[in-house]
Amino acid sequence: MATPPIKISSLEGAIEMYLQGSWRIREVPQLREALEGIHLREGEKVKIQAQGITSMDSAGAYFLFKVIREWEAEGVSVVVSGLREEFASLLKLIAMIPEIRVCTKPMTPDPFYQLGEFSHALMKDATAFFTFLGEAAVTAVRLLMTPTKIPWQETLYEIEHTGIRAIAIVALVALLAGVVIAYQGAVQLRRFGATLFIVDLLALSVAREMAPLLTAIMVAGRSGSAYTAQIGTMKVNEEIDALRTLGISPMEVLVVPKLGALLVVLPLLILLSDIVGIGGGMVVSRQLVGISYQDFIARLKDALTLNSFLIGILKGPIFALPLGLIACFRGFQVRGSAESVGRYTTISVVNAIFTVIFIDAVISVILGYWGI
Repeated sequence: MATPPIKISSLEGAIEMYLQGSWRIREVPQLREALEGIHLREGEKVKIQAQGITSMDSAGAYFLFKVIREWEAEGVSVVVSGLREEFASLLKLIAMIPEIRVCTKPMTPDPFYQLGEFSHALMKDATAFFTFLGEAAVTAVRLLMTPTKIPWQETLYEIEHTGIRAIAIVALVALLAGVVIAYQGAVQLRRFGATLFIVDLLALSVAREMAPLLTAIMVAGRSGSAYTAQIGTMKVNEEIDALRTLGISPMEVLVVPKLGALLVVLPLLILLSDIVGIGGGMVVSRQLVGISYQDFIARLKDALTLNSFLIGILKGPIFALPLGLIACFRGFQVRGSAESVGRYTTISVVNAIFTVIFIDAVISVILGYWGI
């Protein structure tokens, strides 16, 4: 039969408790059960003899401290003696820790406090981003002044991963977009006998808007997230600090090659999206409304002006810079753990997609105002 952890006896008007055995986290349920049957009244004196305790961890010490505090709050006088020095030190350490209070009712922060907190975080993020932007710009200009120092190998590697390996998914999305636009346009224009204008609809919507926007969004979700995760993982593993210790600038080997690759790749992917999207729409137009390929191409020469084509292509580098900067910036913000990598990767993709759509809307408004 197991030895009881607590023995009680009365002596000269006081209650003596003999504590013994192991007071560790595994024994806490047994200790609580042993104390449930002890009922003390206000004014009683309790002498605790603790020389029988053979082992104690922080859980056992906290349980003993909590019981003593509850008795003293009820007016019971408690004296502890015989506790081994290391256990007494642990008990004193527990006593120094403030009582932890759990709020059972969720607090709703003041709306003005939430607004201030959001504004402070936004200003802090903006300041850090512009600092990062300045450092990246200085590094890029310095490398352009000395082309021999440009990390060509890293840049070509990023071009392969960001561009060549993204061809399949970008082409598939562009094809589906062209098919959908042509199908929906054919259904509506057929009512008015203006099916030939499907070519104009495809040319303008795909070349000016859909191809640049969808391509940038796909690159943000595919490559932007990879950039953030890569740099964030290196930050967690302290590889960024190791590069700085070796005298290697993370901007030169991580950020600039990624920005250079996006500047080269994104216009080419947009060109691919134009070809595949309009080609998919051409096939759908042939099947649905009987526009021959020769008529489609002849009409396309008039519908797709050089200005519209160049506007779509030039959106590539305009989207590439903020997309790459946001992805790399969020990667450098990662702190501490793998959970932080996932959180900042999500933030990076959301920020990049929002920025791309916002820039596209601004460009459309400006070009509409200028009549281009």
